[in-house]
Amino acid sequence: MTRSFGFLAVAGWCLSTAAVLDAQKALDRPTAMQLLKDRVAENVTGMISAYPDSQNPERAAAYRELEKAGVLSCGTKDSAGKTVCVPGENASDLSSPGPGLLAIVAGDLVPTQVYAIEPTSETSAETDFRLSQRPTAVYQKHKANFDRISVDRPPLAEHAADKIARGYLKLYGDFVWRYTGMDHVREASAPRAAPK
Repeated sequence: MTRSFGFLAVAGWCLSTAAVLDAQKALDRPTAMQLLKDRVAENVTGMISAYPDSQNPERAAAYRELEKAGVLSCGTKDSAGKTVCVPGENASDLSSPGPGLLAIVAGDLVPTQVYAIEPTSETSAETDFRLSQRPTAVYQKHKANFDRISVDRPPLAEHAADKIARGYLKLYGDFVWRYTGMDHVREASAPRAAPK
């Protein structure tokens, strides 16, 4: 009985180890990308002033073009008699979060490429991956004008630019890899080199 129990225990350990190894082998780039796509999407929202700029020619032109496109409606006055813009009829991604401001949902940053996977233990790994913008229809069509009148610091265009992030993956007791978190690490122009 003792001998049989020992054999079963060793056999069970071997099967468990093999399962872990198989799960680790399965953590290739397509698998890591699917894990990231299922969990990672960063909303990008920018702010513009509700008061059209009449001093800066480029900004003034941007307000005019957005109003002409029906994205803004600037035909009302505030309590102080100043011209103020509100979302127009073609502004599904625009809202008024507070006095004097308009918020534009520019889209989401989503994973588009896995650069490298580095195991950090038998049950954990890190991966560097690219986040690229999936823009909303309104922002994509009028990006140049929104970027000109952004009041964000850094500006909206920088928020929406591609980024490199580091994701953390963990192998759980059911031998399934799962996403556990991420950090932004650098600009998209300099990803960590993949191992040869």
